[in-house]
Amino acid sequence: MTSLSKHIIVERKVRVGIITINRPEVKNAFDEATRMEFRDALKELRHDDKIRVIIITGTGDSFSTGQDLKSLYNTPQDRLKWLTDFGRLMILEIMTGNDYDADPREFFDKITSGNGVKYEIGENWKPVIAQINGYAMGGGFELACACDFRFASENATLSFPEVDMRIIPAWGGSQNSVALFGLPLAKYLMFTAERIPAPKAKALGIVHDVFKAEQLGEETMKFAKIMSLKNPPTLRALKILSEQLRGDQLLRGLALEHEALWKLDASR
Repeated sequence: MTSLSKHIIVERKVRVGIITINRPEVKNAFDEATRMEFRDALKELRHDDKIRVIIITGTGDSFSTGQDLKSLYNTPQDRLKWLTDFGRLMILEIMTGNDYDADPREFFDKITSGNGVKYEIGENWKPVIAQINGYAMGGGFELACACDFRFASENATLSFPEVDMRIIPAWGGSQNSVALFGLPLAKYLMFTAERIPAPKAKALGIVHDVFKAEQLGEETMKFAKIMSLKNPPTLRALKILSEQLRGDQLLRGLALEHEALWKLDASR
């Protein structure tokens, strides 16, 4: 079964749901409409009882290059920062399986002020796999970092280029990269903006495995089917046990990203 929105394709293959970002003309970058469609697709699959695992991928030669900068031309600074908060909230939804309907700026302001927002894995959480078929840059790399597993094609490239644009990886990248890869490697990735080819990414532990481009979809689906046969409550319990200790720290870190972003003056 396949459903289409303007820029997002949703497929269902037995117990596996596949979300494909379909904007190859801009390397699958997100404009505001695509971000909304993507969140709707995630919600749809999370609430589908027949789906146990979700795969995220892209069309063409890219997984995603994050924010569509051209779509932001002449957008006021406050609106740009609000949209980044929106992207970060989307990342948190992927990680927790929750639906956050709050205004994103108000949501992160609330965490900053210590008003009792807790890190919780939602009842509808399902394992999410990043099928990195090409460029995963900026927010696209951050999207992959929010997933539970990452598989890449041999021609994939991963990078946090934000520092060269005088901004920060603010879709959770400054927090998840440290938790996933350790502080030394996370600093290297963020401070240098180096483009990491897939074989090196595997050697560094950034991705779990690398396959030939023509085999990536099949191999990712094989893994997804293995996950789909596991007991969902057991997987959710393991997710809670493995991530709960860093959960409150993660929320605080995301709020710090929010604070830093709103204070940052990229013109200096």
